[in-house]
Amino acid sequence: YYYTYQEKLKPKKDDEINEGAFLHKLLEHLFKEQSFYESAEVMKQNIDRLLDQLLETYSPKIAYSKLLWKAKLAKFIEQQITHFKAGWRVVEREKHIVGEIGGIHFKGVVDRIDQDAMHTLILDYKSGSITDANRTKNLEKLTDFQMSIYWELLKETYQNIELDFIEIFNGTMSEITELEAKTQQLHEIVGELKSMKEVVAQRCDEVSRCLYCDYTLLCERGDYL
Repeated sequence: YYYTYQEKLKPKKDDEINEGAFLHKLLEHLFKEQSFYESAEVMKQNIDRLLDQLLETYSPKIAYSKLLWKAKLAKFIEQQITHFKAGWRVVEREKHIVGEIGGIHFKGVVDRIDQDAMHTLILDYKSGSITDANRTKNLEKLTDFQMSIYWELLKETYQNIELDFIEIFNGTMSEITELEAKTQQLHEIVGELKSMKEVVAQRCDEVSRCLYCDYTLLCERGDYL
């Protein structure tokens, strides 16, 4: 936060493909073309075509990644066909939302919103583990409040809201656990933030948090070449 918003430094561009970001883009295009699919074969054909359109095969590594994703998305396709047969339809993709929680302004991008005849389903794609985000114990250690923020910003817009994670590589849809307790914790953190007069930016003690940071070199925690 400090490097991005206070120092206004831009992270070094990475030549590697960001798997999570690319798959989000792929699924955005997939459901922009159709709001639901009845046939697994058609859905797979569209995914294969979009993979070729969105990611040019210019190296053996890219070609291998595409083959791997095509295989790993098979369970996702199967689960989504079942989901659509139950009456769900995609109504929003990559929806930008803004709002206020406890006097602090928030903004975000919701991966997908589905609806059936009675309910609205807020969906968040996950290409990695949902263990921390969907924990049921030791909530005081929770650092991911994304779904609670979505709930607070969208609860006045939609009726009968449900919130689920979708694990992209196995297709599993998991309802957010302990939403009320996590949202209460979010409000407590917002209250603490509002009472702060200043912040001292310093390196955290948990090096594991630095794993996906764009600024590890500035903190002397990255790999020097």
